[in-house]
Amino acid sequence: MADKNYAFFLSREELLRLATLEGVRELVGLEITPEDLVGIQSSNMELDGHLAEKGLIKGKKIVADKRAMIQALLRPERALILVRDRPDIGKQILIFLCRDRLCILHSFPQEKQHRIVIMKPDEIENMLNEWFPVRKDFTNDAILLTEALLTDLISITNKGEVPTSLPNVDPAQSNKLIQSLLTRRWSASIMLLEIKDGQAVNADTYTAWSGDDVEWVCDLHSTEVMRLRAGGNYFVGLQRMLVRKLAQFDRIVRAYRLSSDELAFSLMALNRGDLANHILQLSGSQVSGERMEDASKNLQVRGLIGISPKGFPFLADDFEQALSAMVIPTRIGRIRTTSAQGVSEGTLYLLKKRFFCAHYARKEAHIIECGTWVQFPTYLLSLFQGFGEKQKAEKSKPAPIPLQALTEMLDEREISSIERRLLQQGLSKVFAAKLAADITNPMYRASLIGINPSLENTENIKDHPTLLLLKGSKHDWIFSFPHERTDAIGTAMRADSKRFMTELEKVLDIN
Repeated sequence: MADKNYAFFLSREELLRLATLEGVRELVGLEITPEDLVGIQSSNMELDGHLAEKGLIKGKKIVADKRAMIQALLRPERALILVRDRPDIGKQILIFLCRDRLCILHSFPQEKQHRIVIMKPDEIENMLNEWFPVRKDFTNDAILLTEALLTDLISITNKGEVPTSLPNVDPAQSNKLIQSLLTRRWSASIMLLEIKDGQAVNADTYTAWSGDDVEWVCDLHSTEVMRLRAGGNYFVGLQRMLVRKLAQFDRIVRAYRLSSDELAFSLMALNRGDLANHILQLSGSQVSGERMEDASKNLQVRGLIGISPKGFPFLADDFEQALSAMVIPTRIGRIRTTSAQGVSEGTLYLLKKRFFCAHYARKEAHIIECGTWVQFPTYLLSLFQGFGEKQKAEKSKPAPIPLQALTEMLDEREISSIERRLLQQGLSKVFAAKLAADITNPMYRASLIGINPSLENTENIKDHPTLLLLKGSKHDWIFSFPHERTDAIGTAMRADSKRFMTELEKVLDIN
């Protein structure tokens, strides 16, 4: 892959030659005619030389470490196109392209010159903040106008004319809107495209502008009717949401830090008021209209939720995916880890074959970590980093052990007593000696319980498969039990990474 800071310049002819080498005849944001492609054929050898000097091709092949970047340029999966118009500068265009989570900027410093540079999502956000400076405020102003009326209004104000009023619009809001158009510092046209096989399959479009006192964001409310919302924070949140979607956040393992109110509001937006109330009860609070409104605004600024054209909140794609497993789980795993640093507890929510979500409740925040199903095994191993890695698979059979006896021994610190009790359970002398040594000198202990949420009254059912993990100073151990009642008889085994993953898959019903 190309270096993260790698950037290069291309002439229009060089860009077209690069496209023809890859069999691409259409580029996002550029008009290419058959005549354009024919026109460069006489210069192919010269253009190939220029591209080779820039380290992009060798012979007629894309250089391996530049291929990901060139593919993002020529065959993007998502594109964010922004056109800014400023009275002092005129129109400028930025095109952000993304493929396989690699984002690049395609800009036009000069006529027929193309600048290509790799950018991270936060760098894109920072650039947009500089391009579109706004005041960080919310208002409750919202106006519905027909598309024709809005077009006429923009045209009239461009000429410096001042309309007296707008039909069916509150006079104060009408005046605020008109004044913002008359005093525009910048205006923007924004389009986010999803692209498949070179064709746009979905498009989100917005218009925005900034006047002396307030910013406005405009999108389609219904057929031929536009919705206008005032407030800089709406625009900031929209930018962040679009960047998240562009950068394909729905394809990575990601983490969110939310307050109880923010998580509760998000769950209510997904029609799970019961879960929202449970979250608020854990924090000792109740649903409050004012607090939920504040939570909504905070989430909007962060780009985690938006407001639909009909006025209803909706979650950003990656954030909705994050909570989907919590909302409709097919399996629940409860995790508890005890170490010298204290006790940590969390809950795994699995939507089998689709997504996973891990929820950790802290004193002042809720941590949500999530990803797609194919990422889940790697995430599981990261929860217990290094567990079983330093050991080789053992051919010895697992030894039987009662849950109650093991629980009692885990709280002991006298090695001879523990070893004696293990021998009484039928463990071999060597096995018992190694296990007793690690019980008395643990790095951490953990438990993982698998729950089927389709069963009624799961809180009172004790038939959940259970794993106890012990990471000792010398060896790692797995204790597997068919249920969590005190009379459970399970097996004790040395843990290697393969065996560890196999046991996790059983408890969580991954396969």
